[in-house]
Amino acid sequence: MENVKCAECGKLIEKDKNYAQCSVIGTCKKHFECAGIKETTWLKQGVVRRETWICSTHKSIKTSKEGNASNSSLINPSVSTEITETKKVSDSAATPRQLNKDMSEIADLKKFFSECMKTIENKIDLLNQKFDKQAKELEEIKAENKKLKEDNEALQEEVATLRVEVNQLDTYTRRKNLVVRGVRETKEESVIDIVKNLGEALGIKLEGDDIENTFRIPTRKSTIAKPILVKLKNEKLRDRFIAEARKKRPTEEEIIEGGNQQTAVFCEEHIGQGTKQILNHCLQAKKVGELHQVWITSGRTCVRFSPGGNANKINSISHLDLLLADKRRDNGDQ
Repeated sequence: MENVKCAECGKLIEKDKNYAQCSVIGTCKKHFECAGIKETTWLKQGVVRRETWICSTHKSIKTSKEGNASNSSLINPSVSTEITETKKVSDSAATPRQLNKDMSEIADLKKFFSECMKTIENKIDLLNQKFDKQAKELEEIKAENKKLKEDNEALQEEVATLRVEVNQLDTYTRRKNLVVRGVRETKEESVIDIVKNLGEALGIKLEGDDIENTFRIPTRKSTIAKPILVKLKNEKLRDRFIAEARKKRPTEEEIIEGGNQQTAVFCEEHIGQGTKQILNHCLQAKKVGELHQVWITSGRTCVRFSPGGNANKINSISHLDLLLADKRRDNGDQ
């Protein structure tokens, strides 16, 4: 860029600095301070206004010329007509140039907005791709979760079945076992003699091989007499002990010397932990009035919903819950 002198002060205008350009004379360039206009104001005017801007010096000269032309028109009308025609030509020439500049600016804006829209569309496409990928991954996770849920349900059913089978096997191994409660422990006692005395009190004569094994079961509470576990020859003999004990209701006095006449002696089946859990669940349901009767027979928990109703053998806690749910539904309960 060539060195430019300020038309007002005559000093050079720095090459990297903006300046005010008069539209009357192309060489009339001034510092903003010399032109009496702020640089920010100059830049805000826009292209069209900057190209038609006239400095104060040439504005006074133009005004003076227009005044003289006006006076001349009063003296010579032809001069006025000439000036008017010249102005029209000038205006008509300026209009296409201005339109071209405006169209150029509009084209630049269209190009700018087009690029912006293209950028936005690219970003939207990228987001759509990410969304599609995440949607696909979500569907895969849902399918995997469904499969895991189905597998889990199948495993739960299998575990429930195995629990029932284990509980049945445990019950089978205990089928000949009898539990005697209510007989206190004494020093130098013979547990076999206690069982024989119980048999005599119940009217059951025991032979030498009827008792396979017998011992007391440890308990957590020392204040409670330890139950006596008796493994008998067969299940039939065990059931006979239980049935006769329910009928005759023997007391401790009949079993051991110095026994208490008021202490009842009970005979019951030897049930495992699984059956105990089912039994406790049934007793809780009976407590709240959902069952009428609960008992144990052949190692299985049995219930009756109403007096004289059918007996139901309960295989598991979930089996009881299912039966109770059916009963509530039949009764119209929520």
